[in-house]
Amino acid sequence: VNNKLSMAVNPDLAEERLNPSFVVEELAVFLAGGKDFAPRKRFITSLVEKDPILSNRDRPYLSRQEYYVRSLHKQKRLLELRKEHDLNSKEFSILKEACDGGPIYLHNDLFIPTLKAQMSEEQLKIWLPKAESYQIFGCYAQTELGHGSNIRKLETTATFVAETDEFEVHSPTLSSLKWWPGALARTSNYAVVFAQLVVGGKNLGLHSFLVQLRSLSDHKQLPGIEVGDIGPKLGFNTVDNGFLRLTHVRIPRTNMLMRHAQVARSGEYTRPPHPKLGYGTMIAIRAEIVKMASVALATALTISVRYSAVRRQGDMVNETNRESKVLDYPFQQQRLLTGVGLAYGLFFTGKYMSDLYQRTQTGNQLNASQLAHLHALSSGLKALCSELVLNALEDSRRACGGHGYSTLSGFPHMIGSYAQNVTVEGDNVILHLQTGRFLINLLRSVRSESSDKVVVKQGLLAYLHDNSTELRTKSRATSIQAVLDPAFQLDVLQHRDKRQLVELEKALELEKEKANGDEAAARQVLMVDIIHVSKSFCETVLLHNFQEGIKTIEVETNGSASFLGVLRKLCSLYGLHTIDTHRGDFLEDGYLNVEELSVVKAAIRRLLSEIRRDAVPLVDAFEIGDNQLASSLGRYDGRVYEDLYAWACQDPNNVAERQNGVILGYNEVLKDLFTVYAKL
Repeated sequence: VNNKLSMAVNPDLAEERLNPSFVVEELAVFLAGGKDFAPRKRFITSLVEKDPILSNRDRPYLSRQEYYVRSLHKQKRLLELRKEHDLNSKEFSILKEACDGGPIYLHNDLFIPTLKAQMSEEQLKIWLPKAESYQIFGCYAQTELGHGSNIRKLETTATFVAETDEFEVHSPTLSSLKWWPGALARTSNYAVVFAQLVVGGKNLGLHSFLVQLRSLSDHKQLPGIEVGDIGPKLGFNTVDNGFLRLTHVRIPRTNMLMRHAQVARSGEYTRPPHPKLGYGTMIAIRAEIVKMASVALATALTISVRYSAVRRQGDMVNETNRESKVLDYPFQQQRLLTGVGLAYGLFFTGKYMSDLYQRTQTGNQLNASQLAHLHALSSGLKALCSELVLNALEDSRRACGGHGYSTLSGFPHMIGSYAQNVTVEGDNVILHLQTGRFLINLLRSVRSESSDKVVVKQGLLAYLHDNSTELRTKSRATSIQAVLDPAFQLDVLQHRDKRQLVELEKALELEKEKANGDEAAARQVLMVDIIHVSKSFCETVLLHNFQEGIKTIEVETNGSASFLGVLRKLCSLYGLHTIDTHRGDFLEDGYLNVEELSVVKAAIRRLLSEIRRDAVPLVDAFEIGDNQLASSLGRYDGRVYEDLYAWACQDPNNVAERQNGVILGYNEVLKDLFTVYAKL
């Protein structure tokens, strides 16, 4: 962390950095990827911080149209920097993370991975070089106006025309228009279009097809193609989300993505070996959303924690007779430091998901035997993490009081952009239902001694393999020391998982009897319970990964890392806060009683008071630059009020009045209004 600015730093913020319990540089290096990679990452992020083209300073005052064009300039500059500094894919991802999102993200992170995962080797030789060199620019066109999560009901058709060896891709209804794909409206000239494959009059289900949308010479729409912008969104307006109507568009048969399923020249159809092999891109994006949840929350907390150390408010005074720092109020600590604990927990779970995804890949393909496990984890964690982070972002904004409502705080942009994650790549409700169904089936496979039981015993789900005795036991944690034990926290959450899952399975059997054996009808009745089971399980996964991450650091550093102590406290804070938040779940069967939950509350208060001294150093360690924060409130130097004033003075309306005497609204309306009322 750069200490050269210490002479210019707000004294209250400088004070926060004087006496942390750990070496901030050591934690920052760990978070950046270790001592071998941290210097490289810092260099890459510095490229964004110092480049005027990538500056976010003008962002609050740009129109939607200007913002889109500005984002294209930034995307172009990112590609130039990639070439100038010979950045590999991992390094380029870091560069993108430090900058506003834009259409290139959709091309790099959705379009190209889809080609790699679903095209045959022969097709990749033709198309991948063009995509990677940006000769073609693509998007992922799946969602339709009338259907999103229920992809089996998508209406777009791709009918094989044997006479010409082509597919005719068509939007048969208004509700079949592709709606929402990012980079579709203006940027992309190609799209991977998901459509119902029809061969010989028979619907063979959803498949993917490469469709050209615009001319490569002048970017004009091709015949039969109607694309447009879907209009302003809550956020993420750097990306041109669009609609697509296809009117009997012909494409070569070889434009069907044919790695897993094929249609031969004769019209013979070959089914994929596994029905979900085509879902690899969605799984990858969900895993990425889990990983990036930590970055989003760390960004918000860097702003709110720093500002809370600078802002003084209220009647509570100290020996200097100054108002107290907002960060010294217990409620502010509760809302922000529990968020810091969650951010660090998400860091470890994001790392776990990235590692798991890589382990299940062979080349560009996922291991079919691991698909169910990976799909369930990525679905549930994407749903839980995005929901937790969106709630925490809003809480961070509220923690900044009135200034948090200003665009200059950075929060309106941040929340508007992040809010998509609770819906994109699968609505959270649907994803929790999928994970809950996986857990139910897993419990049943354990009971039936199926082959899956071996997988359960050896993996993250091992605690589910035996519930014969543990469900009858009760916790007896009567001291703060006892509830601070990581094993206690994990045992409590795992007990809840097992109890809820067993009870849910029993309830399903009863509902199935009522529905004459119809499991789908039974699940419909118990939808809320299934979602709750998924959320509980994923909260346990977060705690498990947090604890395992700390154990790994202990082993790798032989227990010498200076930040281990504060990480242990943050981990306990996350675990105990989760227990306290869902206290009813544990009172329900008496596993914890009222007295024990009171001890949990007391332990949380102790942890908050102990972590307080490290609040600013903990967010500093994320090393999120001022340009990336784009916030007056979160500046590293803490010069909040000076920057709010300077940035407000840049408002075009203020500039116009100051320079030209133009007063917005006066000649248009106010002058007449004042005159009319003056005559009354």
